[in-house]
Amino acid sequence: MRRFVLTFALVCAAPGLKAQEVEEVSATMRARIDRATASTLDSLFAGFESLDAERAVAMYAGDETVLHISGATIVRTDTIMPYTSRGFAALSSFNVEWAPHSLQVLSPDIAVRTIRVTFRVTPRGGEARTSSGVQTLIFKRLAEGWRIVRDQRHMEPG
Repeated sequence: MRRFVLTFALVCAAPGLKAQEVEEVSATMRARIDRATASTLDSLFAGFESLDAERAVAMYAGDETVLHISGATIVRTDTIMPYTSRGFAALSSFNVEWAPHSLQVLSPDIAVRTIRVTFRVTPRGGEARTSSGVQTLIFKRLAEGWRIVRDQRHMEPG
């Protein structure tokens, strides 16, 4: 019952979706979705590491209802570019390590992925700081590939 309630809540939270039960997918399709969403994350974090806001933001769906939530900060994708650009401009380096925690495939076009993530950021003229946490992302398959439609991160202070 708990799994259905969580799935129901996540499906309702994804933009443009109606409440539905999890649609069964084959093991082959699940493996493809796993690789595709991992590739989207690799591209997102490559944008972080190169301090390239456009490359990072390109991994989000281009919809004003898409949200990035980190701590007390909530940013819509129509405002995420200036937010990300300002943040990257203040850094001299950004390193990311991520590891999969779970993947829930809700349908052939919707997946929820939770990862463990560690960021090591160095502000210009400052000392490196490391913080780790958990990030949960909802992905939707679009014409241009798998894109992030919701992104919530909880980082331990560091």
